[in-house]
Amino acid sequence: MWSHYRKWKSSLGLLLCAVALALMRGEPDASLRWILGIGISAVVILAYVIEEVIRIMHNQGRPCSKCGQAIRFKPFRMRLRCAHCGEMQ
Repeated sequence: MWSHYRKWKSSLGLLLCAVALALMRGEPDASLRWILGIGISAVVILAYVIEEVIRIMHNQGRPCSKCGQAIRFKPFRMRLRCAHCGEMQ
């Protein structure tokens, strides 16, 4: 499940954010397009937060962007190298 989600997350999240921004152009009001834009933004934010909470609960590392292997983050480290493929994260 996570591998399919990982593949679509960045492109679908970017597309949904662009749609939300397009809907929320102009003056803020209580129209349907503004409510829909805010709803789409909330769904994107919740999806990212829920993913992080599930990873924390399961004590999983974040997957490598290149090979998909789990990378365990070390405290106080901003960048890590994947042990499987050597990709810098």
